[in-house]
Amino acid sequence: MAKSSGDQLTEKRQWAGGCRFSYLEGGAQNREALPLVFLHGWALAGYSFRDGLELLAQRRRVIAPDLPGFHHSLCSTAGWSYEDHARAVWALTQALGLDRFHLAGHSTGGGIAVALAADFPASVASLTLLDSAGVPLGSFWRVLAAKLVEQPAQAWATSLARQHGPLVISFLYSIFLRPANTYHTARLPLKLDVRPQMARVRAPCQLVWGDRDRAVPLALGRELAAALPGAELKILPRSHHEWSALRPDWLRQVVEDFIQPLD
Repeated sequence: MAKSSGDQLTEKRQWAGGCRFSYLEGGAQNREALPLVFLHGWALAGYSFRDGLELLAQRRRVIAPDLPGFHHSLCSTAGWSYEDHARAVWALTQALGLDRFHLAGHSTGGGIAVALAADFPASVASLTLLDSAGVPLGSFWRVLAAKLVEQPAQAWATSLARQHGPLVISFLYSIFLRPANTYHTARLPLKLDVRPQMARVRAPCQLVWGDRDRAVPLALGRELAAALPGAELKILPRSHHEWSALRPDWLRQVVEDFIQPLD
């Protein structure tokens, strides 16, 4: 049975690409607006971004899967690349009857989104990358130290917004209940470089970055943007790595302003 997840989005299940996907789906049935597929970041879940996605769903159909092996999506991802994840997500979109859609990805979900847009260009109408992985981050310990500094600063900057709850819950769920997949997926942003794939992306692309992102610093966002001539880089002031989950109104504005003219 489908479970309610807020006012507009409902949690559903679908087998596709060798995985049992859990995903949030709902929104306006607007023939003039293409659907939006949203991919969350490492150790999070679709519902971590629910408030912003529900705002986006006021105008269009929204699909936000838990990525393979995370939260309620069951799949073994040992040895998977960005391309493997992308193929599984694309299989889900086909099972749901999405011929063409806008695509957005946060952090590790951004790296997967690049691979999907490069490998299945006929399906992707636009690409939005939010503080995206793609340029190798290098040392796990550097990223961990950065996050230990960033998380308190982010909590302070957003006055412990209620959206922190879903972020923390989804992270703990991944660490304790999906440890193998969480471990295997952690290597993707540390080691893999998507810039060669960016050259094969045909869809209009925007990158949106928090200027205080320590996990994936803005300097790496500039490098990623440079790999795709014509891509637009927007910089959000006083914003950290998870701003897209913690500031739902900002998420709606930066995504909808970009994709609406492309419908």
